[in-house]
Amino acid sequence: MVRVQKPLHCLFLGHSQEAITSVIQSLEQDVLLTYEINVPSIEVLSQQSLTAYQAIIAIAAFSEKPFSPSFCRTLSQLRDQQYPSLPLFIVIPPVENGQLRLYWQSGITDCIFWSQLERLSATLQSYTGDCSPEIFSTSLNHFVQEFWQFSNLDDRLQQSLNLLHQSLALSRCFLLLPDEQQNLKIHYVSAQTPYQPIWFELPGIPSHSYPDSLEAGKYLVISEGEEQVASPIYPATQDACLQAGILMPLYYQNSSFGAISLHCCDQIRHWSPEEVNLAKTIAQQCAIAIYQNHLEEKLYFQQNCLKLREKISEILRISSPLETHIQKIITTIGESLDLERVLWFTLEQSEVWAEYEWRCDDTIPTVYNSRFPSLPFQSVLALDRQDQTPPYFLQTNYPKFCNNYPYFQCEQKKYKTYSILSIPIGFQNTLYGSLVLQTVTRPYTFHPVVIQKLQDIADTLAHYITRVKNQENIKKLEQEYQHKSALLSTMSHELRTPLTGILGFARMLLEQIYGELNDKQTQYMSAIVSSGEHLLHLVNDLLDISKIEAQREELYIEPFAVEELCVSCLSIVEELARLQDLELKLEIDDKIKTCVADQRRIKQILINLLSNAIKFTQAGTIALKVYQTPEQICYAVIDTGIGIAPEHLDDLFQPFQQIKNPLQRKHKGTGLGLALSQKLARLHGGDLTVTSTPGEGSCFTLCLPINNKQ
Repeated sequence: MVRVQKPLHCLFLGHSQEAITSVIQSLEQDVLLTYEINVPSIEVLSQQSLTAYQAIIAIAAFSEKPFSPSFCRTLSQLRDQQYPSLPLFIVIPPVENGQLRLYWQSGITDCIFWSQLERLSATLQSYTGDCSPEIFSTSLNHFVQEFWQFSNLDDRLQQSLNLLHQSLALSRCFLLLPDEQQNLKIHYVSAQTPYQPIWFELPGIPSHSYPDSLEAGKYLVISEGEEQVASPIYPATQDACLQAGILMPLYYQNSSFGAISLHCCDQIRHWSPEEVNLAKTIAQQCAIAIYQNHLEEKLYFQQNCLKLREKISEILRISSPLETHIQKIITTIGESLDLERVLWFTLEQSEVWAEYEWRCDDTIPTVYNSRFPSLPFQSVLALDRQDQTPPYFLQTNYPKFCNNYPYFQCEQKKYKTYSILSIPIGFQNTLYGSLVLQTVTRPYTFHPVVIQKLQDIADTLAHYITRVKNQENIKKLEQEYQHKSALLSTMSHELRTPLTGILGFARMLLEQIYGELNDKQTQYMSAIVSSGEHLLHLVNDLLDISKIEAQREELYIEPFAVEELCVSCLSIVEELARLQDLELKLEIDDKIKTCVADQRRIKQILINLLSNAIKFTQAGTIALKVYQTPEQICYAVIDTGIGIAPEHLDDLFQPFQQIKNPLQRKHKGTGLGLALSQKLARLHGGDLTVTSTPGEGSCFTLCLPINNKQ
């Protein structure tokens, strides 16, 4: 070996003076040294300046326990605080591969076994003046001048690799970027690297195998190709000739964007601080360029998506059929995002079918009206991902994905799908379909901003479709209701006219105006009149209900005397109460004099409530109580009858519903009285409610607004 005349000032750390002396003697055979010796104490070293040294060498005697990786990590951090480019070596007895990896990840420059002291000697020689700093200074200046002149990110990154390869005389030079699964994969190769096509086919490095130091922005350097150390630097291949390498992270703003991997295959290489600094500077510039490109892309896609959202909002504001809106929306999405095919798949039981389609031109295969089994395709269309994370299906390289699925492979070859993004469209538990964005002739990267905005658009569409379908259902129900009401109204009119005539003639015969009737004839004629009156009452109730439901009922609102109305109602039912030996009571608040409402309809409601109370009360009293709240006048009809079970209260106000009880068969009823009464109450802006206790009685309360403006 030729001794270098420039001395290297080193700091040796260790507990064994004998071990330190042995290492120094071995190194002095090839390297001119000046040195200091200290104990490997972090507390002591933290009080000491490290800038005076050109290398730190920590030595554990062969008989001693090796330094722990945590000690090396702390020592590396202390070095980084004062002098980041200061080489840090440890000399230790042999350890297992797993332990060795921990040393490499701690941030040291090199880990030397006692049997490899000649490697340490050769490495130190590279720090004593064999390198040419002028070369690297010139390269850096040239790089910084040229790098930002390229407007295209691809050109910047490619030229960076070419410069590194040339300046450092490398065998191979790669730039690795994370793929969709966050695995580091080769995206750029220097022009001087041989066999270029094969490198792009290599699988990516799984994220869990990254060195911790790489994620923290620290580079990894090796000077000999131990396989377990080289694997993150050296992609899996049959060519295992790596002798030295650097894995330099693309790190900026506390984020890692990938890494540059430098390979030396023809000789053992000991990287000088200038070489490392050159790689570090270029990697940092690349990281800044990628970060800036990410910001520009994000801003571009945000602006583009904002315009897309505005266009879709304009479409939805125009009154058009739902089918027209969907077709315009997928067309707008396809044109705005530079896609080649956009589809809307609808789910129908066991099938999915392409109900709507947009294509950029006729050369793109059509999928329109194609049907597929829902079970295998629900994953590709994201129909099973509405409540999952992520809630969409994304494949930039769909042909590769289909290689493992023969059924999808046939479909892919037929329709030529290359990149695909599927987003489910649904609201709550209702799934309407899937929005599918595709390219055919080229790969397409869906930016996260675009995916998020498309999900927002899908949610907007789902809400819009839900609203439209609800409106359609409401309109359909209203039409059915109107048809039913019109039919009832027509039937009621047609029935009431002849029925009134029949009742008139029957009453005349019953009054024996045209001659006497025998007992049997009188009995039959009375039955005809009674049945006719019941039927006429039913027809009148049906007509009233149909008018209210068709919104054709008009109220004649006017003030009237409350006491006069109540006395009139009680006088009408007085005979019925006397026949059942029931006592009628009236109680009116002294403050209440008048009420503003349709007097005829209020009288109809109260007579109906009083009649029902009399029918279903065998003994006791029937009370009509009128009182006032701050906003309402209330008419309460209280009886001491049989009462109503709680489970039957909800059915009371339904048309044609009658509660089964022992008195039901005794008294005829249409089942419309309470339903009609409640509708009339609500038509006034009030309500009719009930409280009841079985065996004790019931209370029906009619509440009307004091200032009725109906």
